[in-house]
Amino acid sequence: MTSPIQPFLPLVFVGKFAPELIEQVEAGDIIPQELWIGGEITKRLNLENAHIFRGIKATAEDIKKVIIEDLNLPTEEPKK
Repeated sequence: MTSPIQPFLPLVFVGKFAPELIEQVEAGDIIPQELWIGGEITKRLNLENAHIFRGIKATAEDIKKVIIEDLNLPTEEPKK
């Protein structure tokens, strides 16, 4: 099953941009399902249907899985 994310556009917001992020989601400029948010900012954001993780590493691992799946990349590490 592939993700409906097309095209993949990574957006990075830090704390002071949270109000702008919420405004863009509420205005329909950003689709919540296309957001992966991790770290301390998640305590202040309440975005339904976004991918929300407490930690940055968990966020990165989840989006990495989606990218691998969407691009049909091999999931095994190359042998050295």
